[in-house]
Amino acid sequence: MLKSLTLGIVLSLSTPILPVLAEGIELQDRHHQDVQLYFQQGLSDYEHKNYGDAIANFNQAIALNPSFAKAYFRRGKAKSKLKDYTGAITDYNQAIQLNPSDARAYNARGNAHSYLDNGEDAIADYEQAIQIDPSFSWPYYNRGNLKARAQNYSDAIADYTLAIQLDPEDPDMYNNRGRARQKQQDHLSAIADFTQAIHLKPDNAKAYYNRGRSQAFLKEYDGAMADYNQAVSLFKAQGNTKATRIIQRSLRELEQAFEPIIS
Repeated sequence: MLKSLTLGIVLSLSTPILPVLAEGIELQDRHHQDVQLYFQQGLSDYEHKNYGDAIANFNQAIALNPSFAKAYFRRGKAKSKLKDYTGAITDYNQAIQLNPSDARAYNARGNAHSYLDNGEDAIADYEQAIQIDPSFSWPYYNRGNLKARAQNYSDAIADYTLAIQLDPEDPDMYNNRGRARQKQQDHLSAIADFTQAIHLKPDNAKAYYNRGRSQAFLKEYDGAMADYNQAVSLFKAQGNTKATRIIQRSLRELEQAFEPIIS
């Protein structure tokens, strides 16, 4: 009797609760869907370079879910695009607090610190990103950029080389390693890097210009002039008038240096 009575009581109490539980689950699902809708719209806005709209959508996602680490991270990226690096760092801090193992957040915060000339903080973030994920190429590349900026070209080349080993299809890594080698007067190695950057990205105007400079240093005037002219054409097509003027000036200087040789 007792078991039967107890079972009857349990059933009678549980019966009216089931619709309430179902309604609660439905509300949770709807809440989750709203968060994801705002987040996905923010990602779409970001991809279309509508950074202000992206921030507004990430704001909504965060308001609905204050523990959404990815939304803080993405909002930080959008703020960085608008050059609000201090605001970006605040968002990256929150993303890291919620997900301390996110190497991307440390790398992105390092970039924001770099833009604010906080070199030591940037290096610390890049090194933390590397410690979390040694296969992540960008922190090596970004640390290399800081070392090159500090004229520590040997260490910069070492970092660029590590980045290239992890991501051999990125033309910027070859271009920047070539620039560091150029600074060390290792123009043959620099030319090899610029050539690879051009192979990976044939419209790479910077790589053509940089390769032309190394060829000019080696007195390979025909090759230098060909590269400068190609760089001018590409920069013009890209609407970069400042770079076009700089290279045109380099061309005139090269022609003046070349004239006595061919006369």
